[in-house]
Amino acid sequence: MKRVLIFARDAAWFGGVVNFIATLSKNLDNGFESVPFRIGRRKGFAGMLLRPIFPLLDAVRLAYMVIRVRFDVYHINPSLNYSSLIRDGLFMLVLRLLRADNVIVSFHGWEDSVEHGITKSRLLLAVFRYIFRYADCTLVLAETFRDWLVNVAGFDPVRVCLFTTMFDDAEFRTFGGDLVRDDNSVLFLSRLVREKGIYELIEAFRSLAPDYPDLKLVIAGNGPEEQRVRNFVIASGIDDRVSFTGYVRGADKARVMKAAGLFVFPTYYGEGCPVSLLEAMAAGLPLITTRAGGISHIIREPENGLLLDKVTPEDVETAMRRLLDSSSLCDAMRNTNTREAWERYSAPVVTRQFEDLYARVGDIANVVE
Repeated sequence: MKRVLIFARDAAWFGGVVNFIATLSKNLDNGFESVPFRIGRRKGFAGMLLRPIFPLLDAVRLAYMVIRVRFDVYHINPSLNYSSLIRDGLFMLVLRLLRADNVIVSFHGWEDSVEHGITKSRLLLAVFRYIFRYADCTLVLAETFRDWLVNVAGFDPVRVCLFTTMFDDAEFRTFGGDLVRDDNSVLFLSRLVREKGIYELIEAFRSLAPDYPDLKLVIAGNGPEEQRVRNFVIASGIDDRVSFTGYVRGADKARVMKAAGLFVFPTYYGEGCPVSLLEAMAAGLPLITTRAGGISHIIREPENGLLLDKVTPEDVETAMRRLLDSSSLCDAMRNTNTREAWERYSAPVVTRQFEDLYARVGDIANVVE
């Protein structure tokens, strides 16, 4: 049995990476043992002054574990943002100094501004190369990310591969042939931050409302913008047609998606590939989203949905009108999304791909040695 040390924040935290690791660990078969390595601030510990301490403590704990027990695979899950690179770079440095074998790095998020900052700084680029090129295999969510690692950061192309996130199929088994949905319900499901496009969606909905008297907007999620979003809805005069569910997960998320007719996610955030899009596909929802991060690697237009080149209220409104006025286009998207989600992105399918990677990561390293 292969033992895989998987790095992730405490499961008590919410977020795409936490959910991804939990789903992956749950679905690994009997040939692999997933050993969690919890990183970052723990639930119940408050205070900004304590935050810098946790990566240092985790690095010491990691060194102790690596010296005592050699795992078969080490799987680190950073994003390309500065806080994650510092934290996970520290773990990579420990693994490099202790000459740990079979290290996999999966980049889940990717901020263009950080990429540009590293590119412009010889020092940052040199440090990034020294620390992260040690990985035997680096996984990214889009071809453009791979190009940067190979052509700018100097990674060996053999060791840089594409991967996808996954949705937990166990949570979505309720979707079947007897699926009942409200075609007049528009769903936004995400953490409530400005860069997810929530304000542009609300303005677009306000413009559409007079022409579609039965149209409703459901906002699922929480976050730092929640109260401002609620106030904006009231100020826009559409609070009688907008509902807030708060954060939803598991069966509650399945019910929210089951009730929706259209999924709109006009993000311009530093995305990898949001799991909510895969879940919306699994639920058979037509999509409106953007090309941010690795989204365009998964979503094709018009097969899966409409991709916005710009995020403005006018662009969101135009895309929504196009789908609301074309039941045939929506039906085609529903069929394609349901089929592709379950065939390509369900947890068992993607987990088998990771099992194959875990089994052969040593061979990938040997190709270039």
